Amino acid sequence: MALNIVRIWVRERLVGRILATSDSNIAVDNLLHGLHQMGIRVIRIGRPAAIREDLQSLSLENVGAELVPEMRFLEQQKALGRAEVVCATCSGAASEILEKFQFGAVLLDEAAQCTEPSAIVSLTRGAGILVLCGDHKQLPPTIICREAEQDGLALSLFDRLAKRQEQAHAQQLQEQRLQLQHGVAPMTSLLPEQYAPLLLDVQYRSHPAIAHFPSLMFYEGRVRSGVSRSARPPPSGYTWPNPEVPIAFHPCNNAAEAREGVSYSNYSEAAEVHRIVSGLLGGQQASDCRRYGGRPPTLRPQDIGIVTPYASQVRCNTTHYLTVLCCVLVCTYIYIYDPTTNIFFCYCFFCLLFFLLI
Repeated sequence: MALNIVRIWVRERLVGRILATSDSNIAVDNLLHGLHQMGIRVIRIGRPAAIREDLQSLSLENVGAELVPEMRFLEQQKALGRAEVVCATCSGAASEILEKFQFGAVLLDEAAQCTEPSAIVSLTRGAGILVLCGDHKQLPPTIICREAEQDGLALSLFDRLAKRQEQAHAQQLQEQRLQLQHGVAPMTSLLPEQYAPLLLDVQYRSHPAIAHFPSLMFYEGRVRSGVSRSARPPPSGYTWPNPEVPIAFHPCNNAAEAREGVSYSNYSEAAEVHRIVSGLLGGQQASDCRRYGGRPPTLRPQDIGIVTPYASQVRCNTTHYLTVLCCVLVCTYIYIYDPTTNIFFCYCFFCLLFFLLI
């Protein structure tokens, strides 16, 4: 969605120079990669160490790196002037290198996960048009300080505007009901449609069986699936409890946690994850092949994600099972964002939950 909005802006020459931003480096790199793939002239502001290796050629910091500071600054200004889109984190948008630049449009991706002060930073460069892309029904901003969270920092700009619209709409309905009770014809809509949040009501990624519950629970059943069950078959290498619903709670018996500083690890669960991942990747033993039907693997290591609440469990998985998990995404819940991962393992209490996205 975010990429297509920017592509239309650039193609139709609607807004002039564009700032594409988000709160995390991962999200900004995804924007950068997608826009570059579309052939858009794009450049990235930020520390090279925080930018993906394959995107280093698009980093502003690498422009004129061999020149003296004065000449390097001029080359960087020229590079910014040539760019149709500038990508930066919200804090990176405050960089002095952008002091002389104004943007006709600002797009803030993953806006519901961005604190309100961070979002406002990205608006200081002249946002003639502002588009917030996100979902306030999903992850909120990550707030470490409990006091700051209780004082309202956990409310994103996206969430604030969406709730304001919802409250105004509820008030409007109430006023219309009162008018009908008093025999007065209801007034026309008091709220301009262009200010209402736009719900993308068709999802194409998750298996329909997975998408069904959150649609009912959080979106009043309004989100439909644009992909069929047959297009999302469960991968071979594991006996799914219900092949029509690729979700499994896998018991881990006698799995004891061990405390490591302020974190925890569980080697028995890590071993079970290793066994299941090996099966999904086609590394099962002959007996397992008979059990699983001997079908060829349908997943690659980069299609799998392992998510845990504990940093020690991340180390436990990556240290002891590096051979199998070398290309598998292993992370805590905070760093789960990866649009390319198709199947996730989530550590729960005394069991493993894993599910198929695509």
